[in-house]
Amino acid sequence: MACGLLVAHHAWAVAERARRLGRPRVTHCDAPDFYLTAADREEERDENLVTASRMFGALARSESGARAVASALAEVFPWAWHLSHAEQSGFAEELITALSDAAELTIDRNAHEVIAGWRATARIKADPRPVRADARADRG
Repeated sequence: MACGLLVAHHAWAVAERARRLGRPRVTHCDAPDFYLTAADREEERDENLVTASRMFGALARSESGARAVASALAEVFPWAWHLSHAEQSGFAEELITALSDAAELTIDRNAHEVIAGWRATARIKADPRPVRADARADRG
């Protein structure tokens, strides 16, 4: 039973530290790190993400809002200027959908994948030489 008391005391100390620090990062040497946070804080973060996602979605549905989203896209992702206007619109549409999925369905990975995919497209368009060299090497 003494061990149980020690574990309970340790858990209380960890919870108290998390309360004080807000969102401490817990590191592992052989597993992914994670954050320890209070449930009410996480629920507030989720609610904020839902609100932001819905705001972007609503903005994108009007002509002036779509221009604002396009302008913000260029500001947030400076590499997006390598994309055509149609590609930028596609990127914005996919990103808004992925952010909605993150907010409404807790599917967080999609937004990261959308950004990574469009960044790779912009990288290729910015310097197509490595792609051409790879194609020549494949033809061999």
